[in-house]
Amino acid sequence: MTYLSLICQALEFITRDYEPQYYYWELLEAWKKLCLVGFFSIILTGQIEQLFIAFLCSLFYLLLISITSPYRSIADDVVAKVCNSGLVAVFFFALALKIGSLTDVIDIYLTNQLRTLFTYNVLFASVGTTAACAVALAITMAFAAQEVINAAQRPILQLHSTSGPPVLSIQHNMHWHLFLSHIWGSGQDQCATIKRQLSLLLPDVSIFLDIDDLESIDKLEEYIEGSQVIMIFVSKGYFKSNNCLREVRCAVAKKKPLTLVHDTATYLQSFSPLGIIKNEECPDDLRPIFDCKEVIEWHRIKDFQLVGLKLLAEEVLLGCPNIYNRLLASGRLTSSPQHPLYNDIFVPGELTNQKLGFIRPVSLYSSSSNPGASMAAEVIVSAIEGLGLSAKPPPEATHFLLYLAHETWVGEAGERLAEEVRQMMSLSLPIVMLHENDMANGGCEFSRFFETTPSHLIHDGLYNALALAYYPGHCRLTSLYLVAKALGAKPLRASKFNLEHSCSSSTEAAKVVRVQQLSRRRSLFRGSRSDRSHGDAVASQRFESSAVTTESEGETDLVV
Repeated sequence: MTYLSLICQALEFITRDYEPQYYYWELLEAWKKLCLVGFFSIILTGQIEQLFIAFLCSLFYLLLISITSPYRSIADDVVAKVCNSGLVAVFFFALALKIGSLTDVIDIYLTNQLRTLFTYNVLFASVGTTAACAVALAITMAFAAQEVINAAQRPILQLHSTSGPPVLSIQHNMHWHLFLSHIWGSGQDQCATIKRQLSLLLPDVSIFLDIDDLESIDKLEEYIEGSQVIMIFVSKGYFKSNNCLREVRCAVAKKKPLTLVHDTATYLQSFSPLGIIKNEECPDDLRPIFDCKEVIEWHRIKDFQLVGLKLLAEEVLLGCPNIYNRLLASGRLTSSPQHPLYNDIFVPGELTNQKLGFIRPVSLYSSSSNPGASMAAEVIVSAIEGLGLSAKPPPEATHFLLYLAHETWVGEAGERLAEEVRQMMSLSLPIVMLHENDMANGGCEFSRFFETTPSHLIHDGLYNALALAYYPGHCRLTSLYLVAKALGAKPLRASKFNLEHSCSSSTEAAKVVRVQQLSRRRSLFRGSRSDRSHGDAVASQRFESSAVTTESEGETDLVV
């Protein structure tokens, strides 16, 4: 990093609050203050012209700031206008007081008519000055309080290692942290969502999106060169677009860090499986980009979408020189080459950062007529403490697990399962539906179930309730949390002391939810796919890193 870029970073605080076209505004603000408290204090001292010049200067600056609105934040623009209005009001009432002092001096020479026309109650000007300052202060405090509330509610990404948001840096001659490469027909709306959501998580991030930043199609290569990380939204038709091919070839030639994102919305007409895009649409010379890193799955469900956003944020952070150099020095780039930062990233209030607990004992039943259900149930029970397996269906068990996969509702086993489900529905007993989304482990599209499910179950409203998505990989942890909530787990509000007290005094001690280290229970995964085991290991590792141990009456509860 050059000396000039270091100076630019050090002085960034001067311009970061202004719109790009008004980066010079801080100079105008400094000159205004210099004139009011410096030059004007020595010009025509004590004369009415001194106040009149200051009044005109403040009024001109107020008009200027009202027309331009130079700040990025609307709140900053409003506060600036209110404060400058208060300043104009102060000089106006100061002029009135000055004229009032003149009339007091010549009062003995005034006729009654002139005295009536030119004299006034000084209290009026004093109250006006005080009111102008008070109103400006009140509005400023109101906006400041609103900003504090918004900041507390804003989902800003943070790091466990620093207990605060990351500091983004950018290389010399770079303009954007991230470039969003996509084809308009099948990726425009989701790339706009990515930019909007990622900008909320990382307020200082600079993201190139064509609809916002494209000035000329001839400058695509320049835009790529001015970006630290290139995201390719892999969707149907991407590799058939000449402009998209220009972008990706330029990124490969410039050896830019690439991250690939694939849309998982199978219900859209624009959806195309990743394998087809890679093997049939992608040119042979570009196919190696799929071998560099795993492709990030993009979801539309909020909790799963956050997983994709965190993976993208990790790529952005790794592209920042300051963060990359710190990881390189610590050795984490070599010890965790795929995702050295992912476990360090969290968003306050996110689902997987909550502490969940069961108020009463919970047990799960899986039918032997439901292929794959017993395996899924064992994984879930081993992952969630306080949850047990039941050999008998509800009402002996608290919940009936309906595992929805490709072989569900097929053959004689499907008929027996349909009868069990019918009985559960007739007795209004709780059914938790789990939709397998791992195609390598028997998953399928949900539309298949409207063809294979017995019609009387559909007519009775089986699918009126939403089925829980059961994803592999980094999304597995979120799936397990959603399962826990569906089984009745609630956020724990009590402090550690209150929780221990309630555990020792109540017969319905809170069962605390956690995901155990699933790698220790390898017997549960015999016969399952390797990518599913990897996903569960990632989920368990994330849970282990956030567990807090509390002991009560000889028992150990791990609070997620």
